[in-house]
Amino acid sequence: MSVERLQTSPTFVRLLVKDEQATIELDLVADPTTPIEPPTETRPGIFVDTVRELLAQKLCELLSRTELRDLEDVGALLEAGGDLPRGLSDAAAKDGGFSPPTLAWLLQSFPVHRAADEGRDPGALDAVRTRLLAALR
Repeated sequence: MSVERLQTSPTFVRLLVKDEQATIELDLVADPTTPIEPPTETRPGIFVDTVRELLAQKLCELLSRTELRDLEDVGALLEAGGDLPRGLSDAAAKDGGFSPPTLAWLLQSFPVHRAADEGRDPGALDAVRTRLLAALR
């Protein structure tokens, strides 16, 4: 495997990880906020955030940046059993600046039209956006 550092800050590193079969961008984040619930230990010493925690984080990220991958991640987390009403409540508890009305306003103009250019499914992303907007009304 090869690893290339793409972006670095004090609490964030984005890596490009490649092998003969696949390439993936890996984000490593040191989140200073208190988790909604503790991570699960998948193997000794390996802790992974829960679907509930990740959904709250991703909903907050939708407010702070316009990245289609965040909308895609929210869709995957909902498919994995994420509870959207609870996630919206958790996002507000996690970030005092989280505002459901502001998120609804931002989602109205979210650049789903760029999805195909990024190799993403525009229909699937629009369905996630529509589901979020319905929950926010």
